[in-house]
Amino acid sequence: MRKMLVSAVVATLLMGNSAFAQTVGGCPGGDGARSAKSDTGVNLTFQNGTNETLTAFWINFGGQRVRYADIKPGRSWSVDTYAGHPWAFVTEYGTCVDLYYANKGDRRHTIR
Repeated sequence: MRKMLVSAVVATLLMGNSAFAQTVGGCPGGDGARSAKSDTGVNLTFQNGTNETLTAFWINFGGQRVRYADIKPGRSWSVDTYAGHPWAFVTEYGTCVDLYYANKGDRRHTIR
């Protein structure tokens, strides 16, 4: 019980408005991630293959997270984006489980 409470407090702090929460740190390969200028549109569907609800964040040109959607386990979410734009997927406890860069020709990505 205490571990869950501590995790919830840490997640709240990380997902708040602090500068730390807005960066991509903690994502695999996330240090220095930021969107690249692109004119190549990509329509992507992200499938949540985990057992947790995930929040999808677009990583903007300054390397900051911009919240887009919550994806329940087993569900999918589609977005129009651009090649070279990274997307981070984070649990309710603030753990980044996937960082995905959109590529030309991509259609679907499963988050595991």
